[in-house]
Amino acid sequence: MNKRSLKAFTLTELLVALSIFTVIMGAVYTTFLVGNRSWVVFNTNAMLQREAREAMMVMTKELRKAKDVLVIRDKESIRMNFVRPSIGPVSYLWTSTGPEAYKLIRKNQSHTKILAHNVTHLSFEYLKDSILIDITAGMNRPSGDNLSFRLKEKVALRL
Repeated sequence: MNKRSLKAFTLTELLVALSIFTVIMGAVYTTFLVGNRSWVVFNTNAMLQREAREAMMVMTKELRKAKDVLVIRDKESIRMNFVRPSIGPVSYLWTSTGPEAYKLIRKNQSHTKILAHNVTHLSFEYLKDSILIDITAGMNRPSGDNLSFRLKEKVALRL
């Protein structure tokens, strides 16, 4: 049998092909990791924005029909109490301590509802015929990144 008629890869050719394959797969894996991290950041930021906007819409809608508005602030919490003629007494509460820390909570006589999580700051400023609402939602990621989103709205009191 003739040795030249046998076709095979040499060890050098296999090592070169394996090296090229390893470099290509490393680049593909790195691209996948960067894309995955970007998607997680985007998804978390979108969730923060959605919750803050929904909470702002609920509060704005209710405050337009509110009367007897009272804002109570202390060092670690803020509460706004008011009366809605069709519902009765309603309150919004935010605190930075305890089991309900960093949650925006709506309470009335019949039930309690969490409007938003990860609210790092909330303020209600009572003006002459309006309320200025300032919400900041944020989250510290394990990588050290700080995602933050802020909304401000002035709500005219109609009653």
